[in-house]
Amino acid sequence: MKKNLQSNILLLPALTAGFFCYLFPILIAFWKSLFLGTGTDFVGIQNYVDLFENEAFSLAVRNLFHLWAIIIPVNLIIGIFIAEVYIKFRQEKLCLFFLVPSILPAACVVTIASSILRKSPSQWGETPFAFMCSL
Repeated sequence: MKKNLQSNILLLPALTAGFFCYLFPILIAFWKSLFLGTGTDFVGIQNYVDLFENEAFSLAVRNLFHLWAIIIPVNLIIGIFIAEVYIKFRQEKLCLFFLVPSILPAACVVTIASSILRKSPSQWGETPFAFMCSL
């Protein structure tokens, strides 16, 4: 009994942090979504009705579903293939393939930035995309 009480007391800070960092903001956002804009006019679930009738939202949900339906299986298949090749050949150079998912986003950003900003870094402030240099 004493051990159970002690474990509950030790669990209390984690539960409190979980409530205030995760559940409480979600509840506040849901409550605010029941009002019109940022005002005080209560509209109930009408905002949700309008959202699900919106063509742009429906298109975004369909596109997201297609993305998940394609990207996740492809990533899993490629990952399993790379693991199988690594296990079969046991070459240390193949370990670099495991870094591709973490390197690819940075490589894409560098490629896009270099194609947009074909100037030297000292001239980037003169381009219309100068705001990107401060990111």
